[in-house]
Amino acid sequence: MSDNRTAYNGDNMPILVTRWDCTGHAVNILYNDLNLGMLPNEFLGKNFRELGLEQQIYEKCQHYFNRVLVTTQKTAFQLHSRMRDYQVSFLPECNSDGEMETVLGIVRDMTGEQKAKGELDITNRKSLEIELKERTEQLEKVNDLLTAGYTKVKMAAQIAKLGYFEWDIANGEIYWSDEQYRNFGYSPQEFIPTRAFIRSRIHPDDRERVYTTDKVSRKRHVESQFRIIRPDGSVGWLCARSKSVMDERGCLVKICGITQDITEQRQTEDRIHRVEKDLIFTNQLYSRSAYLNKLLVNSYSAEYITKALNEFGIETKAAHCCFVVQLTDKSISTAETPDYTVSARITGKQAVLVWLAEKELGWIWKFNEDIVLLITLTDSNIDSKQSQIEFANRLIGEIATIFPHICVKIGISGTSSIPIDFRDIYEKANRAAVVAASIDCSPAVHCDDIGIYEVAFQLLHDKNTCGLVQNTIGRLAEYDQTRGSNLLFTLELILENMSLKVVSQKLFIHHNTAIWRKRRIESFLGMSLDKMETKVLLILYLKIWKLQKAETGENR
Repeated sequence: MSDNRTAYNGDNMPILVTRWDCTGHAVNILYNDLNLGMLPNEFLGKNFRELGLEQQIYEKCQHYFNRVLVTTQKTAFQLHSRMRDYQVSFLPECNSDGEMETVLGIVRDMTGEQKAKGELDITNRKSLEIELKERTEQLEKVNDLLTAGYTKVKMAAQIAKLGYFEWDIANGEIYWSDEQYRNFGYSPQEFIPTRAFIRSRIHPDDRERVYTTDKVSRKRHVESQFRIIRPDGSVGWLCARSKSVMDERGCLVKICGITQDITEQRQTEDRIHRVEKDLIFTNQLYSRSAYLNKLLVNSYSAEYITKALNEFGIETKAAHCCFVVQLTDKSISTAETPDYTVSARITGKQAVLVWLAEKELGWIWKFNEDIVLLITLTDSNIDSKQSQIEFANRLIGEIATIFPHICVKIGISGTSSIPIDFRDIYEKANRAAVVAASIDCSPAVHCDDIGIYEVAFQLLHDKNTCGLVQNTIGRLAEYDQTRGSNLLFTLELILENMSLKVVSQKLFIHHNTAIWRKRRIESFLGMSLDKMETKVLLILYLKIWKLQKAETGENR
């Protein structure tokens, strides 16, 4: 500790010496010749407010105590209470590392000295002087901005970080302070601003918000908020307040004012509005999903479904197309995914859902982990198969641009019958989405193009068929996993009617190696790959096996 602990020796002996911690609570009493009105143990551990001081005295003590904490320097002030004058000093106490640990408080009775000198009430006078000084400084700052004195404006700008501008209309000259340049994203005095340049920096959608000369001339004081485009392309927000200066004839000769960068404030407000909007949307989405998903999982008559959809606002007498959108995060591995990345993935999918809803393409809701989009064809130009595929691919492209970490697969139902068969149209789109997730050829699949997968869906949960699939494709996959081979992929290439020469080129292996792998597969399965019947059967088994993987989430 420093020697401040014994600094109260000498003239004007103190009547009270206390030690306070940095939170403003009394630690101990070193010396007491003052009637505290409470026992020492009642005094310790309390702050200025809890000691029962008068409001004015408490605020003054707290103010100077805080000043010591900020400046780490000694401070002293005077108090007047109950017809007596006191001098109070706060001294910082630091450790060997120079870090402040406690504050020493010393109270001296100055009543006799003040009376001997015949001075007025110093405490009240000092209080008035301090208050007057603070008021004067505030008035000087306001006066600096209004009078636009260059020196004072610069000083005010440094304190308040305000930009000042002045437009001399008669001479066509524009002046910017250093902070004004910074508000627009430029270095001070980097160039001479012009009216055309300023207009080019204002966001095109907000140029009408900035008052023209004629509008300003009719209104002496103008305030507006608008966006600007900074040199790096980012968008900022400024709040501008301007004042018109007229000559003796009432003609506008000058416009001067200030700007303040409110980008962070507006961004915070936008985030709050966005959260509020998302909460409202989430509630609506939950209600819509709960309502419509009941129609998908339960068996209802066509009359009931039609009535329910009409009550919800979906016109069933029109043709519709259903799109099932499956989302996965490219950056997340299926194994050992940390909790925080799971949260990020869910947030990403929710962002895509909100984005799709804001496009107002049709009715949108969630079913399990997928997004369902139902579009009325009378209100769109996607009534043909090709246009529906093109629409899905455009969506996928837009999502990839805005959400690059999200992988998208879309299944398309095709045009529904009239009135709408709600469950059937969803199941068509969902099957197409499952196929899209199972193959690598295209991210968008139309239900008319799933081919043999249609048969695979019918046999997906047949026990006998599943057993055969496991005994062939499944057993071969397990063999590859155990041995580190890729016989299954070789089989896929062979089943695609590729010659062994093409297979060897695809796998970057010797032609003889491809021949050996074919014979190894035939021996392992007990089947000849030269028979068409065997190839068709294995193709079907392979499709079922991929659908099983997609159903268990292995492909996501």
